[in-house]
Amino acid sequence: MLLAEISPFIRFANEIIIPKRKTDMFCADCRLVFILEGEGKIRINGKYFTFKAGTLLMWQAKTLYRFIFQSSVKGIAIDFDFISNGQNQKEIFPLLPVDQFELYQHITISDFSDTMVLNSPIVIDNAFFLQDRICQIVNEFKKQTPFSVTNASAYLKLCISKISKSIMLSKTDPEIIKKIEFIADYIQKNYTNELSNSSLAILVGYHPYYLNRIFKLCKGCPIHQYIINHRLSIAVDLLLSTDYGISEIAQKSGFNSQISFIRAFKKQYHLTPTEFRKKTL
Repeated sequence: MLLAEISPFIRFANEIIIPKRKTDMFCADCRLVFILEGEGKIRINGKYFTFKAGTLLMWQAKTLYRFIFQSSVKGIAIDFDFISNGQNQKEIFPLLPVDQFELYQHITISDFSDTMVLNSPIVIDNAFFLQDRICQIVNEFKKQTPFSVTNASAYLKLCISKISKSIMLSKTDPEIIKKIEFIADYIQKNYTNELSNSSLAILVGYHPYYLNRIFKLCKGCPIHQYIINHRLSIAVDLLLSTDYGISEIAQKSGFNSQISFIRAFKKQYHLTPTEFRKKTL
């Protein structure tokens, strides 16, 4: 699975008082917990992690866990599936002891190929940068209207994306990040020029393959796709704010031909540029 493919189905989202339990438990859906008050330890799949106010925890279905603490712990809990397919069970899955694990053996686990950090339990300290977004998820979910449920799902997807990016960047050398930001800025300023992995790699002294690999790690997509996405954003702005013809927009947004522009635009927006302009304006 790719990160872009997720469309979270939220089963529960609210503030909770975390209960004490004597044994490890598991559930059949994914869980995100943001600690608001209290501190202690959590045992996840046999490993111990500390938590305090501001700690964010997230794991996939069928993960064994148990909170261990002395005083009361308050948090925000979100139970969800990565995919909403119209067949998701709406009822809250109960926590079950280890000896009942076989009841949910049929539940499949998502395997991410581009954001592999999501394949393992996540613990982030001082995740206050996500608190407002997590509160938005709860507020929208409580309304239970078609629009609010969609909004909550979108906010959760953004949250998961930020969580993944935060972890991946934390494992990357700051000097490498600076060079990737330099390349991204260079692309945004020179999108009408001929750009290639090789020419960009020369600017920072990296091998093209290595540059593309770490660029994807930091930005979430390969260099070639990043260039296309930026050119398409320029093209959309020109379509909506000018009377330029399609050929001229293709040229001004950096595409080498009208055909390649239309092909890339239709792949991204499922409409031709002309159809997009007519439908939007």
